[in-house]
Amino acid sequence: MNTLLLIDGNGVFYRAYHAFPKEMTSPDGQPSGAVYGFARILLNTLKVLKPDCTAVCFDMKGSTFRQAMFADYKATRAKMPEDLAAQTGRMREVVERLELPVYRTEGFEADDVIGTLSLQAMADPDVKVIILTGDQDLLQLVDERISVYMPASPPKLPTLYTPEAVQEKYGFQPLQMIEYKALRGDPSDNIPGVPGVGEVTAKKLLEEYVTIDRLYSALQGETPTIKPAVRQKLIEHEASARMSHSLATIIRDAPVVLDLEKCAIGLSHPEELVAYFTELGFKSLLKELPVSQNLIANAVDIFATTESAPDTRSTQIDRNLEPVLRAMEERGVKIDQPYLFDLESEFADELTARRDRIYMVAGEEFTINSPAQVGHILYEVLAIPTKGIRKGKTGFTTD
Repeated sequence: MNTLLLIDGNGVFYRAYHAFPKEMTSPDGQPSGAVYGFARILLNTLKVLKPDCTAVCFDMKGSTFRQAMFADYKATRAKMPEDLAAQTGRMREVVERLELPVYRTEGFEADDVIGTLSLQAMADPDVKVIILTGDQDLLQLVDERISVYMPASPPKLPTLYTPEAVQEKYGFQPLQMIEYKALRGDPSDNIPGVPGVGEVTAKKLLEEYVTIDRLYSALQGETPTIKPAVRQKLIEHEASARMSHSLATIIRDAPVVLDLEKCAIGLSHPEELVAYFTELGFKSLLKELPVSQNLIANAVDIFATTESAPDTRSTQIDRNLEPVLRAMEERGVKIDQPYLFDLESEFADELTARRDRIYMVAGEEFTINSPAQVGHILYEVLAIPTKGIRKGKTGFTTD
């Protein structure tokens, strides 16, 4: 079965902005943490999921049909941070250099484009869809052939949401995400829902009635399991609940047409991507590129050959090191920030694994950096023999 990866471009970009260091800059001094994070998430996802086809979906500027339905839709959202807005152009250039097709359409959100493309993909029984996003709104699309893949900040692992995983985490089925928002509302999108109905009440109502249509049909008669106060709120705010239901529903007939051949994975000009990543200081990401390593290696060699030029100040390094060291002292040394951030995550994972192993062996948690607590674990809890071990004023040494 072929896999189509649909990428929520805006959602992943925002996730990258909050998950990766904001102080990171490119060699020209511009903020680049979100761009780096966006590229890294995309490349890691391609490496892990190995899709056959992929496409990126974006929002378009301007209002959508949801604003026409409810003028205050998303009205409470904060303006995009300046340092994130400054990286938008480069983020789109990463998509262009990766040669990923882009889908978007006026009057609709990226979610609607993804919903439409995923439905069109279902016409082929040999295709399954994975949606890469940081937004739970898209969970309503999950079914037996459509799943949602959510990245996570290290050391946490990404989550692949199947119908069973959605049920386990949220307590209801994927399509009920719409019903849940119709009742509970969604502050992030300024969807009102039913005022006074919270998370617990909404889930309890869905457990019994499944949909708001069944709920409101039941409200026409006796509903002994619904508290009178809740019943009153539901009746008074039925219009708000139904409008919220429409706002929360992802449209699946937006004016876009899926072209699977156009979405096939492959780089025809890897040297352009190599050059762009090098320009941004993202050399550590080259090993993640979704093409053969030989092709990438050749591209790196080609780019290095065209980029480099003889430097008379360092050609004598083997015979005369002193001028080079002096130049380093005067000018400083460039740091490969992306590589160091990757290394930091790698070390964090290893430290966490070792810490957990130590706790398991000890049978309890303790401050590993404390010699006194380490001594307690070694000599009292684990009863390690102390013969031949030096003893000081505070007990046997842990040297």
